[in-house]
Amino acid sequence: MRTVGKLLLEALKARPLPHWMAAVYLSLRWQAFVSFDARIYYPFRIRIGRGSRLIGRVTLIANGAIEIGPQAELYEGCFIHCQGGTVRIGQNSALGPNVIIYGGGNVDIGQACSIATHSTIVSTSHHHSDATRPIREQGSSASKVTICDDVWLGAHAIVLAGVTIQPGSIIAAGAVVLKDVPEFAIFGGVPARLLRKRHQET
Repeated sequence: MRTVGKLLLEALKARPLPHWMAAVYLSLRWQAFVSFDARIYYPFRIRIGRGSRLIGRVTLIANGAIEIGPQAELYEGCFIHCQGGTVRIGQNSALGPNVIIYGGGNVDIGQACSIATHSTIVSTSHHHSDATRPIREQGSSASKVTICDDVWLGAHAIVLAGVTIQPGSIIAAGAVVLKDVPEFAIFGGVPARLLRKRHQET
């Protein structure tokens, strides 16, 4: 026989929750802090590690899955749209204000990463080979983005589909990353290229 708690949970899942109620549910369920200003869609597809904080008007659209590790921080204006994929954010990582993530091809962010303000991570791309047709009619492709542990993305950095950034690397402010980044590398520019290795710093 189903308990009252299970019946209530099924009823909540059957309809969209008010945003404040989704914030309360996630905060209590996962022993985290989710601001009442947060905009939460599909809260039952979101897992949040203990002690994590979602501060201000964070938007999570979990029409796939979102997994946030313990002690992570997401700040005002962060926008995560799964687009049917999975977005994972590791323990003790921080996403600064107005970071945008599109997870249609899946996005993994490791532990202790710093993703600075207005950075964008995109795991999908439009096809555009036929110049006689509108780009929006040509479909898209999806490819996973992996950002390993202890990576720092500077402000306004952009990471595009299919890229892997290895541990300990730094992406300079405003860089556009089109290819994989080796460990302990500093990349910058448009498109991003190797500037130096961290052990070469003076």
